[in-house]
Amino acid sequence: MKKIKSILKSFLKSKLIGKIRTPFVKNMNLDLTRKQKRVLISYIDYFSTRNFYEGIRHTNLPESVQIINVFKEMDYIIDVVHCNAVESFKYFEKEKYDVIFGFGEIFYQISKINMDAKKIMYVTENHPELSYKNELERNKYFHKRTGKKIPLRRTGVFYKNEHFENIDATIVLGEKSPFKKYDIALYNIFPTGLINEKYKLEKRDYENSKKNFLWLGSNGAIHKGLDLLIEVFSKYPELTLHICGFNPEETYLKIPKLKNIIDYGRIDIKGENFLELAKKCSYIILPSCSEGFSTSIATGMLHSLIPIVCKDTGFNRLGEYAIYLEDYKIEYIENEILNLTRKDGELLEEKHQAIYYFSRDNFTLNKFTENFRNILREILNEEK
Repeated sequence: MKKIKSILKSFLKSKLIGKIRTPFVKNMNLDLTRKQKRVLISYIDYFSTRNFYEGIRHTNLPESVQIINVFKEMDYIIDVVHCNAVESFKYFEKEKYDVIFGFGEIFYQISKINMDAKKIMYVTENHPELSYKNELERNKYFHKRTGKKIPLRRTGVFYKNEHFENIDATIVLGEKSPFKKYDIALYNIFPTGLINEKYKLEKRDYENSKKNFLWLGSNGAIHKGLDLLIEVFSKYPELTLHICGFNPEETYLKIPKLKNIIDYGRIDIKGENFLELAKKCSYIILPSCSEGFSTSIATGMLHSLIPIVCKDTGFNRLGEYAIYLEDYKIEYIENEILNLTRKDGELLEEKHQAIYYFSRDNFTLNKFTENFRNILREILNEEK
């Protein structure tokens, strides 16, 4: 009996550590000796019990810290809540807010009862109408090829059409064009990427590196085009697809046991395995149907990988620093990949260098903080 209890205790500890979340924190930066404005930040991932510097897997955690810090600089009383923690609504409904920032159901509900507040939507995805349309299209294409029906995985979780009612400004990671119909202030900001500090920009073995492609993703493998790549690379054993971040719970997609399609599971960007992949590959490929601006692409570019993405899905601002896919059909992607494997080594070297320096200028936490501060001050008409 004691052994069973010990096993159960160890199991529960392993399951709960780092996953328990507190739904909100109130009155951060409160100073009772003076009058201050109040902001509600409706966001995600700030409340993890995991030690901050242990195993950060997504940039939204450090970015959320910097968002809070900028509001501190501007001397706001800060309430922070998980964006979809609707059970916490009662703790905020009687507060008077000067600014409501973020997204999700809490953002929407609190905005409706604070009509005089400045409401700033932080848009980390594509517009929900486009996301729904594009993901549904990809699911149908998957069903046509495999006979498997799958649910929507990425659309409608944090953003709904009605959430965009009566907002004053949006800060958008991806394309601004879908949001112009609201006739509100629109701002663009790049997200950050994760960096392996041991990485150094060096010449690759281009004859080999141009045949190695990295897919760095997360939940929603069909949404992010992994099924398309698996089908293409299965035909070409001389090319290699490296898969990082695939969720094995998405059992409708099977990764074949082929030497040229390698599944690494979750990968530590700061670890040796990712460092080796960054040196081995020339390309990071994400034929996603809809993004805000994927932080996996930013992460790849910070390690000089050449991004291959679908046009009009969140990455158009990269301009000449990306390779754009005009279609997502298998035959088209196959031809594009084969063409990329024929690129000249000198041209690849120039591209790697340009991408490295561009990303180091744009995708760091310092740059994000600077840009966010400037945008927020402009929206709120605050002096520097």
